[in-house]
Amino acid sequence: MPLDKNERDPYVGLQIEDDYVIKEKVNKGKIGVVYKAERSNPKDVLACKIIPEGKLKTGWQAELNKILRLRGISHVVPYHTHGSKHDHNSRQFTYILFDYIPGNNLKDFIKDSPALLNIAFIEKIAKTVLTVLYACQ
Repeated sequence: MPLDKNERDPYVGLQIEDDYVIKEKVNKGKIGVVYKAERSNPKDVLACKIIPEGKLKTGWQAELNKILRLRGISHVVPYHTHGSKHDHNSRQFTYILFDYIPGNNLKDFIKDSPALLNIAFIEKIAKTVLTVLYACQ
């Protein structure tokens, strides 16, 4: 459900990890929302995945361990850190910081540019997925 124009986003403006401030919503998934988190000195931008209280599944940190083991594998977005805080409404949430990669996600890219979905593109995606799956072994 979209926010009412007068309703304040409970995360925008919050400060997290080393002076990073949550600036704007980037995308929404099944259990969380991704925001841009910016630091002014030195200037930096990270992606901040926010999972509200009650949305985390048991064993969620095992997923972070998998990402850490894949560090350095091409096309796996690097993880920085995670923690928990309270939003503007005093509700607890968990955040995970990753490198910020500007642009559309794959689902939106295909929806917005169906003409680019050709055999070469599909082959590149398949090779990337297989490389990451092999690294998971």
